[in-house]
This record gives sequence, structure tokens and C-alpha cells, in this order.
Amino acid sequence: MATNTYLPHVGGVAQGVNRYARGLREIGHEVKLVAPRFPGVNWPEKDLTRVPGFTKLLGSEFSYPAMTTRSLTKLMRKVGVGAKLVHSNHPFGIGDAALRLARDAGVPCVFTHWTLYEHYVQNFIPQSPQAMQNAIVKVATDYANACDASIAPSGSARQLMLDAGVRTPVHVVPGAVDIERFACGNRKLTREFLGIDSSAFVVGHVGRLSKEKGLPLLGRAMEQFLSRAPRAHFLVVGTGNAEDELKLRLGRFGSRVHFVGVQKGARLANAYAAMDTFAFTSKSETQGLVLVEAMASGCPVVGIDAPGVRDVVVSGRNGLLLSADVAEEQIAAALLKAQDGLAASLRRGASDTAAQYDIVPSARRLEQFYRAVLMRRN
Repeated sequence: MATNTYLPHVGGVAQGVNRYARGLREIGHEVKLVAPRFPGVNWPEKDLTRVPGFTKLLGSEFSYPAMTTRSLTKLMRKVGVGAKLVHSNHPFGIGDAALRLARDAGVPCVFTHWTLYEHYVQNFIPQSPQAMQNAIVKVATDYANACDASIAPSGSARQLMLDAGVRTPVHVVPGAVDIERFACGNRKLTREFLGIDSSAFVVGHVGRLSKEKGLPLLGRAMEQFLSRAPRAHFLVVGTGNAEDELKLRLGRFGSRVHFVGVQKGARLANAYAAMDTFAFTSKSETQGLVLVEAMASGCPVVGIDAPGVRDVVVSGRNGLLLSADVAEEQIAAALLKAQDGLAASLRRGASDTAAQYDIVPSARRLEQFYRAVLMRRN
């Protein structure tokens, strides 16, 4: 399994690849990983090979291997001795070497299209022409067509891949979430630490705080909501290039807004548990694992009808799904509706939805996909 980003990075791809590996190992498979090395960080894991890499490219959380494709392929040949299948998680960097390894070894190569890269180019290079964004889509599409088959984390993502011109088989295999971990968060602990009353209504958000995640819209919506809900709080987990702008916009609400930075392990689970509703305004998702993490803690979602989000959020069952062209006033109104009692009625639906994404069942689906690819080769 090859990836350009991995733990200790806390992004969705890094977590998704880790859960792929964990689940497959739990059901008896041998999984070898190749991922970039993070300076000053030692993350021990069986069958994990780290390679030198550039981190935080263009101010983002993305990494890229600091090796030539030839050198990287040579290293991966040693790691991949006896491999029956190569699984790439990016269409460039380590992904290039993964495809070469598969061809050299005569085994299938599969690809998970985790990311809508064109949204990220627009964020980090705001004046990027449409031609550049189209070129990025073409890179991912050509890569998928060079592989034996691809995985889309959601039905929406699969349709985007087909619309872009992917001709090889595309299967939907959602990423996994450690349901037990997020279902056991301590609601009281986080609230006491932050000085939030036990009866206060808390809207939460977890993720990279960047423009392609819809943070400007979220900030405007929360400004209106907090103005109309004088006892409500906003809990924000994560960091990113839109953080300062969000803090400035919401600064007048003082101790009712809580920026706690990146959280991991029990602290992250406790943060989710402290929330009553999860607000999400991103339109750049292929799945949105944070939505499932929130639901695993029993927290319903107010989100936008966009790829990835619409595959998880069902209005009236586990949250509220708003139109793609929604304005901040409508988001604020939906949050007020949740505060008025709707959120409590949606908690059971949120937990039931999350159970479908647990690690071992997800690994079984991935295993079935691998078997189908191998059978086509044979």
C-alpha cells in the first residue's frame, strides 16, 4: 500500500489508509506500507517503510517524496517482494512508483481516489486558470485508467470519476472509522475543561481550516447563529490557513467560541462527544470521514448537498442536508432548528449510520474488491 501522506498527519487520507491497513491485518492479511517520513517524528508500525519527503507543500498538509521515481521504485521493489496486489492512494509521487512496481511484478495495481485535487489547486493558487484545474483532473483520470481498477469512497465520487473519463472499473468502498473509539468519548470532560455549561447547545466542526473546506461560509453562518442563540457555543478542532480569518470574524463572541487546535485519540473523541450538532460546509469531499466520526459519537450533521456529504447525511434521519447554493442565513436557521430539539431526535439515526463504516466490515468490503480484481487478472 503506497501513500503520500500518513500518520502522524491527522487528515482524512492518512487516517483512511491507516484504517485500511488495520482492518486488513485484523482479518488476516499481510499489509506493507510505504509513506513519507516526517521530520522529527517516529511513528513505529510493523511493515511500514518511510521515505524522505517534502512536507507542507504550498503551505498545505500534503507531502511529496524527496526521491526520484527510479530510486523510489527500486526501494519499493524490495518492500514489495511477493506482493499479490499493489494499492496506491495518490496518482503521483509514491503513486507513480507504486504503478511501476505493479507492472514490473506483473500484479494488479488499484487506486483509491480520495481527493478532489482541483479544489486544492484553486485554494493554494487562487488565480489558477481553469486549464490548470482541468489538467489536475486529467492526471488523476489518466492514472485511474492506467490501473486495473479504482475505489471511490462514495457514490458521488464514483460518478465524478466516470464523468471525468475513467474507463476502468470503479467500485464504491467507503473509508472506515473506528466506531468504538468515537462512541466512547467523555462529553463532560471537554465541557468542563472549556468552561461550557452542561446544558449549553454546542455546534462543532472538525477538520482542516482552509478555504476549500467552505470555512468562509461557515464563519458567516456561525456569526449569524451565535448572534441569534445567546447561550450557544462553537467548538472548532483543527488548524489551517483560514483559521485567523475565522477567529477574527467570531472574536466578538468571546468565551462562547473555542479553538482547540488539532486533537488526537481520546481528546478528539471527547471533543466530538461535547458537540450537539456538527456543522459542515465543504463541497470538496469524496466522503468526509469527519462526518462519520461525528455520527459515531451520536452527533447529527448539518451539511451541504455536495459530493461525499450527500452520501452520508440523510435529512430527517441523521442530520439536515441543505441545498448546494445555500446562504449563511439558511445554515444559521438550520442550526437554530437543531437547537430547538431536532438534534436530539437525530442522534439514534446518526449512530446507526456510523455503524456501517466500522473498521472490520469495511475491511471485508475491501477484501472482496481485491478478490474481484485478482480474479479478473486470472
